[in-house]
Amino acid sequence: MPNLEQTGLLVIGYRDLRDVAADGESWAGRLFLEHLDPDLRFEVSRILLDELRRVRAIDVDCLTQDGFDRLRSLSRQQLREPWSMSEDERIVDVGLASPRPARPGGPRSTLALTGRGTFGRYVKKALTPRGGHPLTTADATGVIEDLLEVLTSSGLLTRIDGKDGPDYRLRAGALRWMPGDGENGAPDPLRRTFQGEATARVNPFFRDLYVDLAAATPDCTPVSTPRRCRSSCAWIGSSGSATAS
Repeated sequence: MPNLEQTGLLVIGYRDLRDVAADGESWAGRLFLEHLDPDLRFEVSRILLDELRRVRAIDVDCLTQDGFDRLRSLSRQQLREPWSMSEDERIVDVGLASPRPARPGGPRSTLALTGRGTFGRYVKKALTPRGGHPLTTADATGVIEDLLEVLTSSGLLTRIDGKDGPDYRLRAGALRWMPGDGENGAPDPLRRTFQGEATARVNPFFRDLYVDLAAATPDCTPVSTPRRCRSSCAWIGSSGSATAS
């Protein structure tokens, strides 16, 4: 079943990202990024943060075992079926973003960010000037490392130093959850193209189903579309839990 982003009912943004992209001092000395158009810096940064979110590389308490156990206990105390979490529900794997090649047999939740990967190929295409010399794989890897460092110093990412080098996660406080209009699904420019359309098409059946479920939930008040439940302060998705991916 599609989640709220895919049905266009939820839009995820990032705190102050456009201001960060427009701040020339933050990018000073960053090859290929220093003189880049701020709108393109914003777009490249947004797509990178979306990639971290896709693998749940998020620094948040509920993605630790202790935090998950507390959340499950609170949900059973304060929410009734089918909204509460069951005892057999298990924590999902929390991801990491690593600016180096993936290790053979490593966890699937690790996002390897290099010039050879999906995001690296996008960087090479997006940052190569029209008619100019194309970026190399090493150039794209350097751009990715610079992006991670600037977004960390700007408070959007947190850095975890390990034996193989730094890893990164998105700060939960950097996420901005905003209601969508239900017209366009979540963009995924790295993997999806839409024939004759600029954005993903929404499945109206599931969009209307989620809106109707929220409207029928006690203690919920319309805030536009979708509806926000005052009692849980969470966007209710298809499984009864909030979703950010």
